Amino acid sequence: MYQVDKGKKRKKILFRGSIITIAAIIVLRILYDTLKFLCAFWAPLILWLPYGNILLLPLSLLFTTATAVLIGYILSFEKVQRLINNLLVRIPIVKLFIKKEGDNNFGSMPGALVELFPGGPCVPAAITGRQRTMFTKEETDLWYKIYVPSAPFPITGNLILSPPQSVKPVNMSLAELIRMITSYGKDSPELLKQVEYSQAS
Repeated sequence: MYQVDKGKKRKKILFRGSIITIAAIIVLRILYDTLKFLCAFWAPLILWLPYGNILLLPLSLLFTTATAVLIGYILSFEKVQRLINNLLVRIPIVKLFIKKEGDNNFGSMPGALVELFPGGPCVPAAITGRQRTMFTKEETDLWYKIYVPSAPFPITGNLILSPPQSVKPVNMSLAELIRMITSYGKDSPELLKQVEYSQAS
């Protein structure tokens, strides 16, 4: 019994040591490749200086830090942030989650619960608008356009058309819907209350 416990202990020590060693090797390799890349990037500006070979590594780190600080300072300006937002909203997926000034179609899309079948379970989703449909020659219906995000990455999902009787607009914004989905339902509003579509936020 003592020999078996001793053998298990040795295996655990060997396993943990191997994991730590492999992790350390990976970290050192990443650090080495990063420093190598930075030196190669800044080399044309440094090597022509006196003692450039000696100063290559410290100056590369210094220039990289200074560049990061400069970029952060530039991005702190409101005009630059507005320019970046204007560029991002041109991307179809990104613009769903960015609210432009005076625009109520993206960031403020209201949440809803969509019935999978009458009286059955509901799926949390976002209402993107209304869609006129005609499935018979005599009748024109106004259905909901629904975006159903997936967990835990809400930028992926499905766009579905759903009849009004299957959609329950609730007092939940798109931001709250995203938090609810990415937390697997743990971070959800205390109370989901059905509201009119015109009142949904």
